[in-house]
Amino acid sequence: MRAIIKGSFAVMAGLLYLLAGATVLAGALWTAGFEPNTGQTYLLDAAGAALVAFISAQLGLAIATGGTDSFRSKVNTTMGASATADWGARLLLLDALIFGVVGLLFVLLWVKPDLVAVAGGADSLTNAPEYVDMYSRVFLGVVFAALAALAPSA
Repeated sequence: MRAIIKGSFAVMAGLLYLLAGATVLAGALWTAGFEPNTGQTYLLDAAGAALVAFISAQLGLAIATGGTDSFRSKVNTTMGASATADWGARLLLLDALIFGVVGLLFVLLWVKPDLVAVAGGADSLTNAPEYVDMYSRVFLGVVFAALAALAPSA
């Protein structure tokens, strides 16, 4: 039962974050003057928070387990799978990749604001829109905080 709950949560959180992130990033790249609506920002915030909490908790549990088992085996066990089943580790890796890719794309737009769409004939942006700035800072803060929290456990 634990495996079904954790697996379902991991899939749902990953898909919702990917959907919201892709929608906002596509708007920034291809729609001049794009501003995400409250639904998009809420979904990106909520799914992102859920994804970060889930990934951090599973990695923390796997690291805290100790013993001589491989890290992959520990992750599979904390996900509720058998130690030899790879779906738990793969699902956690997929969630981490989704979070990382979406976050890094926000950071790319933050440091290269000329990639953000502007109206025809308008000069390229020299500063990223506020929402790109915010999501980039949040992504970097969360990544640094998670790494700092997990580092003493390793």
